[in-house]
Amino acid sequence: MNSSVMLVILVPKKDGTWTMCIDCRLINNIIVPHPCLNDLLDELYGSQIFCIVNLRSGYH
Repeated sequence: MNSSVMLVILVPKKDGTWTMCIDCRLINNIIVPHPCLNDLLDELYGSQIFCIVNLRSGYH
C-alpha cells in the first residue's frame, strides 16, 4: 500500500447516522519531527537572509 494513502471507513452510530473514521497510522509513520531550537539556531548561524512565516493565520 502506498504510504500516503489513508484508510477511510464509515461506521454506523447507535442513532442510525454514520461517522467517518480515518486510519492515519501509515501517514503518521513518515512524518518528520520538528528539530529542537538549538539545532535551528545552529543552522541559521551566519545567515544573512531570513523568512518569517505566520503559522497562526497561514492556513485560513
